[in-house]
Amino acid sequence: MATAVEEKVELERLLETLAMLVEVESPTGEEGGLGLALRRRLEAEEFEVDLQEFEENRYNVLAWLGSKYRRPIFMLNGHLDVSYGPLERQKWPEGKGHRPRLEVWDGWVWGLGVRNMKGALACYIEAARAVREV
Repeated sequence: MATAVEEKVELERLLETLAMLVEVESPTGEEGGLGLALRRRLEAEEFEVDLQEFEENRYNVLAWLGSKYRRPIFMLNGHLDVSYGPLERQKWPEGKGHRPRLEVWDGWVWGLGVRNMKGALACYIEAARAVREV
């Protein structure tokens, strides 16, 4: 039996967030655009958001449900950059090639950074939304 939080998780909404994360390029050292896009997305979802620039055009994105001063705090943590590695080592279905956008084939989700760590980031955001809605 699903919990009240689980019932609020929306797969389509999760995939929309994941698509946004995948489609914004974020190679190591150049993830600033994704930090800014993520801030916009979280603010649109009514999260309180702080952006910390730790190097030029590189950010930590901090988001809260409600006030950041409210206790207790539960933290979910991840990175925005994608280390591509050699294209020949990318694991894509035969004939599909390099995919810098989100695609779903036969129940599998494909896209640059989905497995490290953009998929987890999208799940964190959807989980937080679901908690907020309960």
